[in-house]
Amino acid sequence: MTDFNLQGTSLKEIGKRFGTDKATRHNYCDVYEPLFESKRDEKIALLEIGAGPTGASHKMWKEYFSQGEVYCMEAFYGGEYTVKSSILEECGVHALVGNQLKREDLLRVGSALAGELYDIIIDDGAHMFDAIQLSLGVLFPYLKSGGLYVVEDLHAARKRGGKYTNEKYKDSTLQNTNEHVKPYGPSGEIVQHVNDYTLLESFEVLEVTRQWPSFVLSPVESNYLAKHILEYQFYDDMANLDVHGDNVPCELCVIRKK
Repeated sequence: MTDFNLQGTSLKEIGKRFGTDKATRHNYCDVYEPLFESKRDEKIALLEIGAGPTGASHKMWKEYFSQGEVYCMEAFYGGEYTVKSSILEECGVHALVGNQLKREDLLRVGSALAGELYDIIIDDGAHMFDAIQLSLGVLFPYLKSGGLYVVEDLHAARKRGGKYTNEKYKDSTLQNTNEHVKPYGPSGEIVQHVNDYTLLESFEVLEVTRQWPSFVLSPVESNYLAKHILEYQFYDDMANLDVHGDNVPCELCVIRKK
């Protein structure tokens, strides 16, 4: 096996150069490299939700998967808080404008490959469990068999959704989060988040009942997940072990499709 670290071209090295927190504040690149390296030179299709201020992770993916196509789903309305879509396009990344809380936008992004399916989908978007559930339920059919669906920053989702009970996060509630939701798009639309199951809760129910629980998914979407999830793994963020306010052993979830 090629030692990418000796060549200075590991995913983490590329990520650090572009400044993505996947390679710095978090240890996500350490998880991703062994999962993705076999596809590094293949013509894959990768979709990541959420661009951030510079599009750093999308630039990282484009360099790492040099033969592949990288797609970004982002609202592109956040001013200095969101990279311009034109910058990503100049880097060879396909910029898809959409709201993670809108089913019609997710369907449009899912079908963007004109009949082809994604190899990898990464949710680094709103970090809210209704958005996580909706994106997973709508986009999972657009993932190839054996493909990987990744959800990042589950600590942030638990905090913003008011899922922690300890004193440290007493002010972290769904109501407080919704009070700070920014207007969406040129029309100034505001879409409020609603309560939903955490991924850990959904998987716990799935293990017992073979059903996928969610308040925002349709029965058809929930049944699809229950029937097509092959396996899943939660990972701690070893780069930032103090983030878990309730001793929850998960920060990153990787799901493989049947």
